[in-house]
Amino acid sequence: MAYRDFTLSELVKIFNLNINQTKGLFAAVDEVECSEYLKFSVEEYLAFTQEIHLHKPNHKLVTYSVLMEAKYQVETQISLFSEVNFNVDSEMGLKGTCDFLISLSSEEFISNPAIIIVQSKNENLNHWLGQCVAQMLAAQLFNEWENNDIKTIYGVVTNGTVWKFMKLVAQVIYIDVTAYHISYVEKVLGILSSAITHTAVLLK
Repeated sequence: MAYRDFTLSELVKIFNLNINQTKGLFAAVDEVECSEYLKFSVEEYLAFTQEIHLHKPNHKLVTYSVLMEAKYQVETQISLFSEVNFNVDSEMGLKGTCDFLISLSSEEFISNPAIIIVQSKNENLNHWLGQCVAQMLAAQLFNEWENNDIKTIYGVVTNGTVWKFMKLVAQVIYIDVTAYHISYVEKVLGILSSAITHTAVLLK
């Protein structure tokens, strides 16, 4: 098995997880003002989605733009990996490729797969929750093996237009029932920046 083969229900049984679905899990997080460049990129992306029969918008490109903006917004050094192999435990099926992974490090290799696993898919977001959670579990296990004192792993599943956030603490997966539209990119940036900053502060 690999990350993409897991369903959420299978992960609950195999890893003895608990699911906590909460509306507005990140509602209290402040918005972060974004650059004019990102605003323009989002506007262009949304314009393309309105002409879906003529164009196929690049959801990974807009996802990358948002993640890069979050990287530049925070004062903490982080690394953003795209299409990276993240093989942690092949016997458990925790292997495969992450669409995007944010590490709390300035290094060019994964040393703290700390905080955010991002799945950027065209299809129904709920279908990819299992793959994202599997990668979050792998990041949690990696941190334990490397003695990285990171208690919370964040996850995002997005199709570029809609962003669905989660977090893993111990054996509990907290899923935000509220999904955020990319037109509210300041809120999306706020959640991403808060996750990075909060984790960095706890490690100091």
